[in-house]
Amino acid sequence: MVSNIKDDRSDIDLLYGCLLDWGVPLSQPHRSEEIDGSTVHFVNDTNLIACFDDKITEQTVREIAKLKPLRALFRDHSFEGSANKINVYEIFKSISPDTTVKVI
Repeated sequence: MVSNIKDDRSDIDLLYGCLLDWGVPLSQPHRSEEIDGSTVHFVNDTNLIACFDDKITEQTVREIAKLKPLRALFRDHSFEGSANKINVYEIFKSISPDTTVKVI
């Protein structure tokens, strides 16, 4: 699988690019923490939760979904295949159906 994101882009580049796309003010508070070995970014607590690590486990996705964010954001290359990516949407549908999920 080939990454659709330029190699020189950091997590913060991706995060703030999506904030601009969604019209979320860049002045919102931002923090990062580790969940199940993955770096997870929180914007305005649970307004947006993002994870762009290379390999995101199903457990990480479930932990994020349990927080019931308004929006969840992941990187396409973070999942080994289409089935794993579809599973992300299904996890959110069952745990946090009101969350808008986007994979870039």
